[in-house]
Amino acid sequence: QITKITNEAVFYAPEEDEILPKFDHFFQKENTIFVAHNANFDYSFILEAYKRANIASFNPPILDTLKLARKIFPENQKKGVSSLANLFGIKIRNRHSAIGDAKATAKILIYLLELLEDEYDIETVEDLLSFQNKKSQHYISKLSDYELFENKLKIIPEEPGVYYFYNSR
Repeated sequence: QITKITNEAVFYAPEEDEILPKFDHFFQKENTIFVAHNANFDYSFILEAYKRANIASFNPPILDTLKLARKIFPENQKKGVSSLANLFGIKIRNRHSAIGDAKATAKILIYLLELLEDEYDIETVEDLLSFQNKKSQHYISKLSDYELFENKLKIIPEEPGVYYFYNSR
């Protein structure tokens, strides 16, 4: 009922045992990352499918756009796919369908990556995964970031004028 997926809609869809070898082949490639919104939910279904098919374990790095959003945005900002899409001006077609949600998540990821690069100096996959999995509620910038910010504060004009704010922070 939530997804509006009907038996008729999936009647001609390939069976799990047809898809899993192709899926697994894709994830055996170097530098492949499993990306999803609330990734543990989707990941659990895939792990169960792997068990049913007796395929060796599935364990690529996991990147969760929900975890990233929780680290970046304040508590009062909703962090679901629809809310983030709305925040970033992303139009979602076929919400709650595999392709619709995957495309929306990919577009959300692009915006999140830009924010992370601009505001947290996240440049590598390792930095990104570390940031996502950090135990603390808020990511603490490197000391050099504080020094840079302090230097910028020193050059801010004290008189009124026109100031440009480049993002929400």
